[in-house]
Amino acid sequence: LDRHQSPYGIILSVIRLLEALAKRQDFPPAVPDEIEEYALKLRDIGLAGDSADGEPRAADLGTIAGAAVNHWAGRLVSFWAQATSTRWQADQDSWHGLPARTKTALSKMLTMPGFPSLAAAAVMGANFTFLLAADDPWTVGHILPIFDWDADADRAASAWAGHLTMGQWNPRVAALLWDHFVQSFTRIAPEFRQALAVRVAGYSVYGTADPLDSGLLPKYISTADEESRQRFASTIDDALQRESAEFAESQWDRWILRYWRNRLDSVPRPLPAAEAGEMVNWILAAGRYIPDAVALATEGPVQIPSSFRFFRRLNESPAAEDTASAACLVAHVLAGATDAPYACTEIGQVIYLLADRQAAGTRQDLLVACSHAATHCPDALTWQHHVENQVT
Repeated sequence: LDRHQSPYGIILSVIRLLEALAKRQDFPPAVPDEIEEYALKLRDIGLAGDSADGEPRAADLGTIAGAAVNHWAGRLVSFWAQATSTRWQADQDSWHGLPARTKTALSKMLTMPGFPSLAAAAVMGANFTFLLAADDPWTVGHILPIFDWDADADRAASAWAGHLTMGQWNPRVAALLWDHFVQSFTRIAPEFRQALAVRVAGYSVYGTADPLDSGLLPKYISTADEESRQRFASTIDDALQRESAEFAESQWDRWILRYWRNRLDSVPRPLPAAEAGEMVNWILAAGRYIPDAVALATEGPVQIPSSFRFFRRLNESPAAEDTASAACLVAHVLAGATDAPYACTEIGQVIYLLADRQAAGTRQDLLVACSHAATHCPDALTWQHHVENQVT
């Protein structure tokens, strides 16, 4: 660095080298200190190089997360996170928080002018959960404020971009960020609305606060566009699939039944058919609440963009074991299936499965299902004859 004619030109390469060295735990105690001293110099080199370049870099807050990890300021924050992790792992029993040098470095990163400070904020946002675990008091006092939209909207946009796209969370993080998180519903850049929907879904399923009583979902749903609400619904479905049957069923009692009822009552806003179509997939994990869930689903129209996926899952789901509810659900889904021609095999399998059980009260629903399917599936008439012969 001292001898190179243009250290700014190699700054990213040097930071990556230092980051790789910071991962090693086999150095003598003095070496990590020397590595960090070099990192402190790189901040000044970066600022000087930016100044010499002339026009400051404009901040595109819609792409800040990706830009930050490839900018020297963002990479420097990643270095300090890695250096902290290595020191912590090597000395867990006597760890008492971030070293003074690390605190100074991170604090100075946030006071830099222009784009470098936004890039630093984005990567600090991504590492917020880790920094909080490493030093809760200092992180609350110095890093938490970067998420405050009212204090500095551009910095907050950067911090939230990094946190939503690259960061993790836990109940402590959710509690600390709550007020600023709710502010994000109306202030986040359009490019990060999908990531925001995923995080709201995570809070709803895994958070300690009731997503309805806390105001989380009423506030989010009232402000989110339809595409984001559909992403929220599909992410809930992913979570219910991933977890145990008992956990998924508990969500229905905890909040889903009330949420669906509210949406049907237009609280906080009406439930469009496309969004309802995403929510229908939740029923496959409703457990003992399947009859209640089907009753809710059939109160309004649905659009099912992936009926192939739905019927394939239904074939393998405990939801198919409740024959009456499953027959009612199949008829309702086929009324709104937009890609039924690609799911005829799966639809036929479900109808045969339910008809062969000869359950009382299912004949009409299965015939309605066959009628809807006839528009798309050439074998629907054969299914209808099978239903007529099997179910009285």
